[in-house]
Amino acid sequence: MTRTRAGLLALAWCLASMPNAMAESDTDAAAQRLRALLEDPAPAADAWPVRREYDPVVLEAGQRLFRRNCSLCHGWNAEGTVSDWQKRDANGKYPPPPLNGTAHTWHHPIPVLLRTVKEGTIPLGGSMPAWQEKLDDTQILAIVQWITSLWPADIYDLWLQRSGLR
Repeated sequence: MTRTRAGLLALAWCLASMPNAMAESDTDAAAQRLRALLEDPAPAADAWPVRREYDPVVLEAGQRLFRRNCSLCHGWNAEGTVSDWQKRDANGKYPPPPLNGTAHTWHHPIPVLLRTVKEGTIPLGGSMPAWQEKLDDTQILAIVQWITSLWPADIYDLWLQRSGLR
């Protein structure tokens, strides 16, 4: 089984375990839209939801995946876990930032966000582990879409401009 197929099965499992899960055809359509985004390393404006018209199935899966894998460090709703994420800890490292639009995550284009989750920040001197062995590309994209859906409209618009999507 390929990692993409395994990821789609994991995404389907997340969706199947949700109360009021959508129909299987809706789940398949959402997975197809995610795969289309992954085919282009720098998605075009018509591929990324620039009008914030996210697929609810993808958002719910992204939220579940985030809470299961990322919330320990970044907070249940991506709000962060420390009061001052810009202050170095005793080891000289910065704590994980909030991802809800109140920190710097929106400064990074889609490929950088995806790569950061996949490869982590340890090679760059940070503390975030790589997730590429636990999460596949489809799952990571669902998480990133959920995170960006939390951002206030003005931050989202600035991010689109910085990313060249608007």
